[in-house]
Amino acid sequence: MSPAPAAAVEYSTLVLGNQLGQGGQGTVHQVTNKKINKAAGGGWDVAYKEYSPAVLPELDAAALAAQVDLPGTLSAEDGAWLCDHTAWPAAVVRRNGHPCGLLMRLIPARFQFTFKNLTGTGTAVRKQANLEYLLNPDTYVAGIGLSVSERDRVLLLADLATTLDRLHGMGVAVGDLSPRNLLFTTAPEPGCFLIDCDAMRLRGATALPQAETPDWQLPGGEEKATCAGDVYKFALLAVRLFARDQTSTDPVALSTLGPPLADLARASLHRDPAQRPSPATWAE
Repeated sequence: MSPAPAAAVEYSTLVLGNQLGQGGQGTVHQVTNKKINKAAGGGWDVAYKEYSPAVLPELDAAALAAQVDLPGTLSAEDGAWLCDHTAWPAAVVRRNGHPCGLLMRLIPARFQFTFKNLTGTGTAVRKQANLEYLLNPDTYVAGIGLSVSERDRVLLLADLATTLDRLHGMGVAVGDLSPRNLLFTTAPEPGCFLIDCDAMRLRGATALPQAETPDWQLPGGEEKATCAGDVYKFALLAVRLFARDQTSTDPVALSTLGPPLADLARASLHRDPAQRPSPATWAE
């Protein structure tokens, strides 16, 4: 029997607000009656992710509990950094004594933007600033209401490289590293925010079976959710961010920033994981 998580919340105590999203693993709702990290200016708003009935039989409750416990095992600085840069699981939610979902930080407002319809019709709406928006031509990016310079793109890439380096140092491999799970901001400085963190691998254990986003898969036969695998997908992101393209794999797109970056991308896309550089090399 799996041990009970150190931080557990009964489902019956939650007051749910608007549905924020729905995916293959479950549904996300805003929670209106709870805050986390109350030391940070009164606390952060909370979201609840409820796993779908089809997913629950595959849930490793002990692995999810270990994720919840992780910030408390880190230094105060690292714990604060983790919670500020990711929607890390904050508590396991239980119904009738069994895990049914988790609480996490609501996405900060700075990682959202006002989306405009390209046709110029309809009402502008607030949306998550997923990095996948930037894997399109500049005319599209500007048309939907985003203003992102070449410098912003470079700094976003550097911030993500630093983020991966720190996560790997904590024993975390992202696994399904794709622009759908990455949010960005350009103000006050370019930076990234990672979501779907319960899908990450912590010290070799995962709460749910690893999955990969189409067009962001590792080479055939390679183990999923490893540090080397994260580097491979980071290189894909680097190429596509500057190619303004969703599927490109040609590092030549980085040549405009200098041959060394294109060479670094080629090395990071090596089919042998042992030959790939670390995220720290990118951050330099």
